[in-house]
Amino acid sequence: MKKTDFLSGLAILLLVCAMVFTGCKKEESLTVAPTSVVLAVGDRYQLKADVQPKRSKQEVEWFSTNPNVVSVDENGVVTALHFGVCNVKLYAGASSAACQIIVVRKKAEHFFTVNANGDKVQFSPGNLQYRASSNTWRFAEHPYDVIGDGGSMEGNVPGSDNLQVSQFYDGWIDQFSWATSGWHDERDSLNLYYRPWDYNYEEISNQSGNLYYGFGPSALMPDANLTGSSARYDWGVYNPIYNPQTGKTDSAGTWRLLTSRERDYLTFFRTTASGVRFSRAVVHGVSGFVYFPDDWDLDIHIFKDPNLTTGEFQKNVLNDNEWMLCEAEGCVFLPYTGALAYGLAGQTWYTYWKKRQGDYWTSTVVPEKNSLVYMMFCGPDGRYSYEKATVRLVKMLP
Repeated sequence: MKKTDFLSGLAILLLVCAMVFTGCKKEESLTVAPTSVVLAVGDRYQLKADVQPKRSKQEVEWFSTNPNVVSVDENGVVTALHFGVCNVKLYAGASSAACQIIVVRKKAEHFFTVNANGDKVQFSPGNLQYRASSNTWRFAEHPYDVIGDGGSMEGNVPGSDNLQVSQFYDGWIDQFSWATSGWHDERDSLNLYYRPWDYNYEEISNQSGNLYYGFGPSALMPDANLTGSSARYDWGVYNPIYNPQTGKTDSAGTWRLLTSRERDYLTFFRTTASGVRFSRAVVHGVSGFVYFPDDWDLDIHIFKDPNLTTGEFQKNVLNDNEWMLCEAEGCVFLPYTGALAYGLAGQTWYTYWKKRQGDYWTSTVVPEKNSLVYMMFCGPDGRYSYEKATVRLVKMLP
């Protein structure tokens, strides 16, 4: 064999090997843990980078998108400097990753006082949702998540629709008729419309000036309140509910509805550190009400026209970072969810959708009707039991 032929063959062999090894080379990837974290001002925290494939020398560059809020050193140690939201980004070669940092003033258990005795509650992370096909309850993942009528409302949960509610519906709903927790007392012959998908559109009677709703009157249900012996008609008292905040299912009785008196105290009479209790706002493109915790600090975010029952939502439009900070500091958002209403044409009931509506059930009858639409909470004399409203639950703090 000629030397030139040998060298040519060797060159081709080396080229093929190079191509094979190049094709087998793993693409570099970079991850960071955790991908989000909440810190208090002054905290230091170690982020961990993972570069694959492993090499003897792995250079990772760290960068803060807002050095006034968070600083980061060459080893990924973060220092929280001021309340706010920013990202810490890291780079290794052509790969990158990011961790979202929320910095609060201080880590604290935020709460809302609901009566003059000083009883305190926390709100569930989102509105109550239900799937009939699996008999499953859960809280919405985000406070602004709205199921609505299947698509016309901002914040809609894809693939779900309150108008499709039935015993076999496989989607989620977040609108419920009065006292449809699923609890049924076999001794009460008038308790007819108790299942979560029921419309509950029959008012049984109007005795002694008192309205009874679907499950009364009877000796077992002396009034329309979902308290005392009738507490299991309250969705939170009767049902275990999956909590996306913890990734666990809370046992029945962990949560409950506010009473109408608690709602009024929370909204109109509560004393807070800042003097503000609530405000209209737009969060994630959804209109609703923001409730401020007792320890709210005005320096975190300035809301225009707080404590007013009328006004424009658009005066307070929060971007995602602004809302994440407010939520981390204890704020609660109650979205305008729409409402399923019912009308009577001759002898036939029909359903229609109220988009610009946002009523939430309380556990007791509400004496003042005009505050219901403004403050989005209602009881059975503010919204008829045969219509459907939203459920947001609270739990008592020790």
